[in-house]
Amino acid sequence: MSSINNPVMISGVKSRMRSFRSFLLLSIFLLLLLGIMGAMSMTNAWGYGNAGYYTAQSRISNGRVLYGTVAAILFSMTVLIVPGMTSGLIAGERERQTLDLLLCTPMSGFAIVWGKLFSSLAYFILLIVATFPLIAVVFLFGGPPFIALLQMLGFIVVCAIACGCIGIFYSSICKRTTIATILTYLTIFAFGIGTIAIGVIHTLHTQNQLTQQNVVNSQEFFSPILMVNPALGLLVMINEQLGAFNYDLMSMFRMYSMGMFSGLSYFPFVSTLFMLLFSAILIVGSSILIKPINKLSLSGRKRGAKKRATANRS
Repeated sequence: MSSINNPVMISGVKSRMRSFRSFLLLSIFLLLLLGIMGAMSMTNAWGYGNAGYYTAQSRISNGRVLYGTVAAILFSMTVLIVPGMTSGLIAGERERQTLDLLLCTPMSGFAIVWGKLFSSLAYFILLIVATFPLIAVVFLFGGPPFIALLQMLGFIVVCAIACGCIGIFYSSICKRTTIATILTYLTIFAFGIGTIAIGVIHTLHTQNQLTQQNVVNSQEFFSPILMVNPALGLLVMINEQLGAFNYDLMSMFRMYSMGMFSGLSYFPFVSTLFMLLFSAILIVGSSILIKPINKLSLSGRKRGAKKRATANRS
């Protein structure tokens, strides 16, 4: 069965897109995003105007701030919303006692998991696509090129797929939606915070050791653990696209002081590959965990039960 003709996916997309609530939430999200962008733009304009130097360079800086703000909002929305959308896909079927009916269909475990996952992520992807006109406003201020916008949104979509796969994996394991949701959020935040904490400690410790050994360019070492962190990958991507960086996080690694940012352009690429590989493993694992009922063995058990019942009557 092809993924396009997946009944679970088609049913889920139709039921979600036909509801008035979906478009109401979409409108509210776009209005909030527009309000935040408008408030930040006016605040920056008034700040430069009061200082008396609202020049073309100031407008470009304003566009960069808006672009970074939108990227941060979309990433935060991905981490906070997508896990809650996917952590109850399989566990919810168990709670409603409809999972056995779904497993009795000719669909494979992979088709069920993929259909459930895509039907939930389709609405989130719609939210991202709907932000295109708002993000295009930054081009009026001289923001990054259009290809940079596509790269940023593509990275956000990959992050959404990874978060969704974590949610549906725990949903396949747990019998309750609440437990699956809690474990999903704990895993995502533990991974995000843990990789940064361990990576920072490893980086600073190794840099100090290399410095004591008088190793040339010892400050250029960075822990490989940092490469798989999506937040850091997005941060480096935004820096590469905008060509300027002043965040305090990077000063911990002394990146900007030695002009070493150009050497970190592979961070988003490594993070993307890791998330795609990790997502594929979780999808396969979820497909194995929910094993569809074998029709032959089921019919065999039914025939055996009929024979035993006939023997008992006789």
